[in-house]
Amino acid sequence: MRDSVRNRVNRGVIAAGKEWSRGISEEENGEGKRKMEAYGEKIRELALGQQDYAVRMRREFHRYPEVSGEEWKTRGRLIAEIEKMGLPYEKVPGTGLIAVIQGKKPGKSRVLRADMDGLPLKEERENLVREKVCVSQTDGVCHACGHDAHMAVLLGTMKVLCQMQEELSGTVYCCFEEGEETNCGVDAMLKALEKYPVDECFALHVYNALDAGRINVVPGPRMAGTVGIGITVKGRSGHGSRPDQAVSPIIPAAHIITQLNSAFMNQLNVEETVTLGIGMVKAGEATNIIPDTAYVGGTARFFNREEGEKALAVINRVAENTAACHGCTVAFEGRHNISPYPGGQ
Repeated sequence: MRDSVRNRVNRGVIAAGKEWSRGISEEENGEGKRKMEAYGEKIRELALGQQDYAVRMRREFHRYPEVSGEEWKTRGRLIAEIEKMGLPYEKVPGTGLIAVIQGKKPGKSRVLRADMDGLPLKEERENLVREKVCVSQTDGVCHACGHDAHMAVLLGTMKVLCQMQEELSGTVYCCFEEGEETNCGVDAMLKALEKYPVDECFALHVYNALDAGRINVVPGPRMAGTVGIGITVKGRSGHGSRPDQAVSPIIPAAHIITQLNSAFMNQLNVEETVTLGIGMVKAGEATNIIPDTAYVGGTARFFNREEGEKALAVINRVAENTAACHGCTVAFEGRHNISPYPGGQ
């Protein structure tokens, strides 16, 4: 049986502590431990002092979500908070944003990153237990992936760091990334960060299976990589009364979906986690007209680089060959690739 996450983390902490304490006397080691504990307690108290602020900002972001690439009001609200902190900031092309906290002591340059966009999804007023405290006020759009919380957490963190600026070593670049759901902002953000000497990067993601007040840190990839799936099946339109005179793209599109499930089950390594989620099928405008095209969209998720690349190859092969069997062709849209790979890969 695999060790628990807690045991692995504890071993890592112990190992780090042993490495740090080499060559240091027990007295110095004890003094260093007391200083670290006092420092940690100060951070905890300052963080608790920002809890109400973070909750308030999370609810505000939650009420007024914006979809990928259109987070203009969200950025304006973030800028207002950053200016209250007295921090310099840079607008990234699109809707992204980078604020800079310069510590008073020399040290590493670190990135803290949060995403900004909501999803094109109508929110229910009740959760599994009761009516929600706040719901989206924007029809057909909501924060269903926690990006409202991510922005609020980063703002609260920035306020704590500002309070500790005299003790802060190095520089912190606080990045609010546009369009994580569609990957429309990542390239602009990476380009904007090129001019900064970044040593480390940290990004949090909320996780509903983890108890409140806890964080989870494990070696290796923590969040999965993504295979974007965007397949347009091309046929030839015609009247529904004479399918023999048309080339329907709908039939092969349906077969592609079922064949992908079978191929994933039988062709990918069963010891590696690779998931398939088809979230979109679009075709036609009238019930008696066979359309020219049908679209299949979704994602596959993976942790192992080799299996992720194998999954993309399987998707391409199944789509192309299945379409050909029905006299159709396929075109893959721009999002049909791997972006991003899991951390560390």
